[in-house]
Amino acid sequence: KPMMSPCCHDNVSLREPSTGSCSKSDAVPLYHNASIIEQPVDLVTLASRYGDMATKFITAAAKQDAPFLLYVAFAHMHVPQNHAANFTNSSRHGPFGDTLRELDHTVGTILSALEESGVTNDTLVFFTADNGPWETKCNLTGSKGPFIGKWQRTTGGGGGTGKFTTWEGGHREPAIAYWPGHIAANQTSNALASALDMFPTFNNTTHH
Repeated sequence: KPMMSPCCHDNVSLREPSTGSCSKSDAVPLYHNASIIEQPVDLVTLASRYGDMATKFITAAAKQDAPFLLYVAFAHMHVPQNHAANFTNSSRHGPFGDTLRELDHTVGTILSALEESGVTNDTLVFFTADNGPWETKCNLTGSKGPFIGKWQRTTGGGGGTGKFTTWEGGHREPAIAYWPGHIAANQTSNALASALDMFPTFNNTTHH
């Protein structure tokens, strides 16, 4: 299987451990419905593909005045962190920061599609992630903020507190709900929620 060693500071692509060459048989494909359109998927162009496809999807649904559910599972911010050339050195945080800038841009593209299609006020947008930072990736991951495991260390515990752990640093993640006219701006909720709550909540909200 493809491997990437911990703290891979040069952010290389996945390689076969025996030969160091790319393995197409193991490479992740890009599907459109049931058809593979690219293998291995080009991570440099993937975000723009997502943005283009999301825009077409939203535009088509709006023209038909049809309700829609758009689920976009970004490859960002996972390693290897690839992005379009125009985002290179766009931040002060190397490949991680540059890739994050592209993610932000792509989210903006999707929000612009909603606005241009006239469905912003009729659309609930929910942005979240799947886990906290992957500590073994060092400079290729995010920050745990204050959740550094101080209590864990002072009571004789060890190890990390990010991804792969049950500590808060491994589970706390972004959660932003945007729905003009329904959710007031500049609010913060202290409610404890899980991604498992999302679809039941959406179904209840839309009465489906």
